[in-house]
Amino acid sequence: MAIGILWASAPKYEAVPAAALQNLRGTRGKAIRNGVVFVNGRYLPPPYTIWRRGTAIYIGDVQATGQIVPWSAFVMAQNGAVAPAPKKEEKKPAAASNSVDDLFDDDPAPKKTATASASAAAAEPQMTGTFVENAKTKRYLKRIMDYRTDVDRRLRRGEILFFGSRYSMLHVEGRMRMPLMNALPKALREAQSASDLQARLRSQGIVYLSNAICEELYDNQAMSYALDERRAKMQEEDDVMKTLDAGAQGVAR
Repeated sequence: MAIGILWASAPKYEAVPAAALQNLRGTRGKAIRNGVVFVNGRYLPPPYTIWRRGTAIYIGDVQATGQIVPWSAFVMAQNGAVAPAPKKEEKKPAAASNSVDDLFDDDPAPKKTATASASAAAAEPQMTGTFVENAKTKRYLKRIMDYRTDVDRRLRRGEILFFGSRYSMLHVEGRMRMPLMNALPKALREAQSASDLQARLRSQGIVYLSNAICEELYDNQAMSYALDERRAKMQEEDDVMKTLDAGAQGVAR
């Protein structure tokens, strides 16, 4: 039975620049039904399709990372790219005081504030002409593709992945998967705060979830029943694999 979930609002990643999407396009993998994914504390049910869209990784339509390599690095690798002009720091002249009254002015003259003379876009390197692939851009793109491949591989192995805008990807693998899935749904339902959630998990040996992750999980308490469903499915799959392994060992004997 599918359970409806009201998701808490999550921090947003930096947007992938339109130029990166246009010039680097994307790469999509095949759907994966193994593993578990959390993005900013939100549980995403399988199947998972891992995309590279421009300079970031998406899982389905959900952005799971910021820019793995910033688009600005691709721009600066182009011939004729123009680096942003360094900001000039204006030196403030020392105020001259002609009398004791000047040192204790009750109504000082309003200070002049510097205004931004250039738009936010001017702070980014500018590309002249069309984007041309070269040795540097190929290395940058390979770095992003390697990240996508790593995520794909880990999910196919059935790992649990936590993505967040406040921390690096955390992966939970092997024998640590089911202890986490067994503990998390109940702890989420009963926790009174993020710190309480972390304490409940640590009492069961789950000591590797950071404060930031626990805060985001607690913000999405309503997903605990969906996690129960996913845990039951994972346990069923593990039991089938154990049965098949036992049968294979029996045949080998």
